[in-house]
This record gives sequence, structure tokens and C-alpha cells, in this order.
Amino acid sequence: MNQENFTEWLTEKLLPNIPEHSVIVMDNAPYHSVQEDKVPTKSALKTDIIAWLTKKVQLHRPPDEEKIYKIDILKLHGHTPIRTPPYMCELNPIELAWARIKHLMKCRNTTGEFSINALKEATQEAIKSITKEEWIKYCQHVIKIEDNYWENDQLLEEVQPLNY
Repeated sequence: MNQENFTEWLTEKLLPNIPEHSVIVMDNAPYHSVQEDKVPTKSALKTDIIAWLTKKVQLHRPPDEEKIYKIDILKLHGHTPIRTPPYMCELNPIELAWARIKHLMKCRNTTGEFSINALKEATQEAIKSITKEEWIKYCQHVIKIEDNYWENDQLLEEVQPLNY
């Protein structure tokens, strides 16, 4: 007898044929005492430990909507933080401003010999050079990209409706 055979007998033969709320007495045969989700010991294989830990983390991980972030302190002060989707820098206007700042820094650094003070000064000048009008253009550009995404999304739904 082994655990697989015992489990098969238990589920296919015993359970269908006993009255409800029966009391089943088992001895301590090894196949009666196989643990579900046994905690690995220090002598367990690394792959078994990793698999067990991964399963436990997934089981106890809070859903995304329950995550609390450090910047959520803004909420306590009446503000609403909004996060852009990960890996979608084209939806963040600050990326356009940073690209402009890096371009200005590159143009100014013709010799490649910036001291830390010269680098700091050039960076501050580049940041200050971004005007309100430029920022508005960056935001408008991102809005156009968002609108394009929404339009394409609508077209895809018309071609492939979601089946809920």
C-alpha cells in the first residue's frame, strides 16, 4: 500500500459508501499520515523550498486593490495620487520633459569634462528652461496618445467583442 493507492481507495470506494457524518479511525501507517502542503525542512531540495514559498506568498498576497503605498500619505492631506500603467512611459509627460533636459545637457557638454559643480549648475539651468508652455505641450501630446489608445481599444472591441 502507498499514499496514491490509499487515496484512490478512500475517494472512490470508501467515501461513496459510508453514511454522512461517519467517524473514521486511522492508525499511523505512513500512507495515512501524508501531509498536504508539508513545510520543507532544511534538508529539502532547493526547488521544493522555492515552490513551497512561492505558493505561500501567492496565497497570502493581498489583491492589488488592497495595496498601500508610501505616497498614499497624500490621501491624508486630501490629494489623489494616480499611477500610470507600468512600462508605459509614453503616458507620462514628465518623460518628455526629462528627454528635453537630457538633450540640453548633451548639447551643453561639448568637451565631456563636467565637474560636479558644473554638472549641477547645467542640470539646474536645463530644468529651469522647461517653460509652462512646453509642459502644456507635453501634456497635450500625452492626451493625444491616450485618445489614440482609447480609439484603438474601441476598434478592437468592435472586431473582437469581449465574452463575459
